[in-house]
Amino acid sequence: MRTTIRLLAVAALGSVLLPLGTGTGAAGAPGPAVPPVARACSPVLPADPDAAAARVNALITQMDRQGLTQTAIDARLAADHCVRRVDGGGTGLRPLGDPPREITVGRPAIYKIQKPKKSKGKATTYYIATASWRWNYVPGNVKGYDAFSLRFTKKISERSHSLTYSGNGRFYGSRTINQAETAGPGGVGFIFNEGPRTHIPVPLDMRGYTGRMTVTFRPSKPGCWYLQAYAQYAHSWASNSVTGISLSAGRDNAGFGINWQENKHHWRQTSQPGAEFKVCR
Repeated sequence: MRTTIRLLAVAALGSVLLPLGTGTGAAGAPGPAVPPVARACSPVLPADPDAAAARVNALITQMDRQGLTQTAIDARLAADHCVRRVDGGGTGLRPLGDPPREITVGRPAIYKIQKPKKSKGKATTYYIATASWRWNYVPGNVKGYDAFSLRFTKKISERSHSLTYSGNGRFYGSRTINQAETAGPGGVGFIFNEGPRTHIPVPLDMRGYTGRMTVTFRPSKPGCWYLQAYAQYAHSWASNSVTGISLSAGRDNAGFGINWQENKHHWRQTSQPGAEFKVCR
């Protein structure tokens, strides 16, 4: 019986790697197209919300590296894992203000998961917020600590958080940190070193070329209301560095606070907010 369960779990997880509606024949040869089958999703995520958030982050990262669009990623999560995006979808890459051209900060995505109910009681709803960045090219100035933050327009009850970042695939692997600089009702922020970078002319790579933050949360108190999420990347170089982060709930860009070692050699880029969505507790 245990062997059967393991085989079913492996088959379910393996479906993430295959495009929907396709099949393979013997010895890897392309097989006939498989018509889509209408079915209800069967969640294979861990029951623990923190472990489920880590799994969702890994799935999104994997599918992004495979070249899937955000729309395709959202569809796969909903169909295969019962993880539904609740903030309206899309990536919204147009940034706020007039930032530099080196980096792209995507609009945060919010997903809803439910912890299965016990023998008595009801299922508990949790939300998973993810936000990411990707450098458009390896910059010349990477000395100094940077910051990446995810902020909400209403207060939340934050449960877990993590930041995973990596190179562009040419030299540096991935690294995950769980110790945030700040985590509270306003959001979560990490300080990290985006360098070093390679110095061979071609190809170039850097430690933090791309990254993704994941935050698991619930509304701060019982009831329902609407909120949005913003992401922000803060970059420093030369003799400067990020030394602190403060985050407060609110609708405008003023909720992000960055402390710099010096008032020079730095910039910040903020994403567009995700669409307003309803959360309930």
